Amino acid sequence: MLKRKRNYKNVSVYIRCNEYEDIFRVDDKVLFCNYCNVSVEWRQKSTVDNHCNSQKHISNMESHEEQNKAQQLTLVSTQVAADLKKQVIEDLIEAFAIADIPLEKVNSLFPFFKKHVKNGGSIPQALTLRQIYLPNVFERYH
Repeated sequence: MLKRKRNYKNVSVYIRCNEYEDIFRVDDKVLFCNYCNVSVEWRQKSTVDNHCNSQKHISNMESHEEQNKAQQLTLVSTQVAADLKKQVIEDLIEAFAIADIPLEKVNSLFPFFKKHVKNGGSIPQALTLRQIYLPNVFERYH
């Protein structure tokens, strides 16, 4: 019986991990898939390739990418919401100044704002309006 000579290269788990950048991680000399959270036998490249081509791995990669896109959209929408909030507050201060209404009256209008104004619940108290937002509005006009 002929013995087949195995022609293994000196491949370590770290080298195998670097061959598949951002797909695998090494933890205590064990190769783990970042998407599937399973250990993968790393000594034979074909085993690692088979895992990467498996339906489960592909599905997990796609769902991970979708989740990242959702997070990015959330960050963008949070920034847009913050900008809208600031704009509503500055427009309110400007309207009160033009109508010669003291900012102190804002405190008594909170129930109305929360019920009828989009982002109305984000309007701060009169003291905060005077200290933080009024100087910005004043600078725009002078």
